[in-house]
Amino acid sequence: VNGGAEYGDARGWKRWREGCAVSVAPNAGVNGGDALAVTGRTGHWMGLEQLLDTECIIPGTQYNINAMFKLVNETSGEAVACTALRTWGDEACPVIGLLARVNGQHKQQAFASTFAGPWVADAFNPYTAEMTIPP
Repeated sequence: VNGGAEYGDARGWKRWREGCAVSVAPNAGVNGGDALAVTGRTGHWMGLEQLLDTECIIPGTQYNINAMFKLVNETSGEAVACTALRTWGDEACPVIGLLARVNGQHKQQAFASTFAGPWVADAFNPYTAEMTIPP
């Protein structure tokens, strides 16, 4: 499903919430590869979205989520820190959410990173989480 952002491929990714935009940032990624950039964010809840094919998801199965994040001030270009394990409000670190439609109702759950290390403002920081899809 992941289009391979590190190779300039943003297929499958789109913005989460109106007002922001998703693009490929050449040579801005880990080890000089490409990365996805979200610009025009006016709230910490704005970011990336990827729709998953439910045919590929097996209820009762645990999935591991791994990503690398770097926060940059869009105006100044300076790196920004966040407070580890803070998932809402000022200085919130990135969170991955799961939104599903179950029996016609939307259900949403956020997954904060379980990475125990400190956030390094001028580096890509690992994001790790586990999620189990309910049966």
